[in-house]
Amino acid sequence: SFLVYYFLRGYIWKRLVKQLGYEMAYKDTNFIWAASELQRYIPGNIWSFLGRTIMLSEKGMTKKDIAKCTIYEIQFLLLGSALASFLSLPFLIKYLNFPDLSLLIILIFLLLGVLYTFHKKFKIKFLFLPQFSPSETIFIIFLNALLFFFFGLVYYFSFISFIFIDPNLIWQITGVSVLAYLTGYLSILTPSGIGVREGALVFALSKIMSSATAGFVALFGRFMLIVAEIIFVAISYVWHKTKNRFVTKLETWIHENPHLTILIGLILIYILYL
Repeated sequence: SFLVYYFLRGYIWKRLVKQLGYEMAYKDTNFIWAASELQRYIPGNIWSFLGRTIMLSEKGMTKKDIAKCTIYEIQFLLLGSALASFLSLPFLIKYLNFPDLSLLIILIFLLLGVLYTFHKKFKIKFLFLPQFSPSETIFIIFLNALLFFFFGLVYYFSFISFIFIDPNLIWQITGVSVLAYLTGYLSILTPSGIGVREGALVFALSKIMSSATAGFVALFGRFMLIVAEIIFVAISYVWHKTKNRFVTKLETWIHENPHLTILIGLILIYILYL
């Protein structure tokens, strides 16, 4: 569900904060991220950052490090969403008549990914590159690609709840949904890419369904995303405030076994989708 997408983004923020030397509980960083992200719907594109700065400053984090984390989050988000959007390439080639440059695009991305991950070994000096270990960088890119995979997959399932779509297109539509997100994210004219993402989706989906139907399912996908975000913020708030011992022990276990936690989560999600 979209909840997986949101909770993974909150977890990634925790790892970014930790890499800069701040130890905070996942439930705290998750709630701060969730609460600040709601403000992105306000026109101006700065309110989310300002809200996050205020709350993290209260936790002892400097404004400079908050800015660094935000820049790193954007970089990893772009890399992860770009990686997941590669699933759309067959669709773009077949239905939108894009030239078949798949291999070249993937090779260029891999080259940039290697340079980004091992920039310290290549002695590439750039002020805003994260000074993380290669393993941590790769893991965070993987988490971003994973969350966007779920993001696109849930969009696909929301589409087929209204109209039949060839099951063979499941991965392509997943990729198209992520690519539409990336298009909206890169838009600086609208808060949260509202309108841009839906326009990109309608343009692509109109190749396999009517424009009216494409417009409806695109808006429905956005509606489900917003509903999931409200639920996510509510859960995050309750979790942030709880003092239950069992919850505390569970948090400690998750903190000590992040890779196993993700594996168990993937297995459970697979079982639910069977």
